[in-house]
Amino acid sequence: MNKQEIEEMALHNERCALSELKRIKHPKNPNARYVPNGLIKVTINDEWYSCVSYYDDQTGVEYARRPEEFHNFTPV
Repeated sequence: MNKQEIEEMALHNERCALSELKRIKHPKNPNARYVPNGLIKVTINDEWYSCVSYYDDQTGVEYARRPEEFHNFTPV
């Protein structure tokens, strides 16, 4: 996925009902489904970065990564 696609998906999921959530997957863990759920700002070594917040649909574990780092993910 490119930067614009993942940002749009995260914004969509931020506003929609649970039944309408869009999910993504990664080839290293093809059975896991992740839900991008918002755009956030994080600090790393005193620098601010725009990131996408997402969580594992089964475990609820939350992650964040920069939008340009979703190139290996695909929509489900």
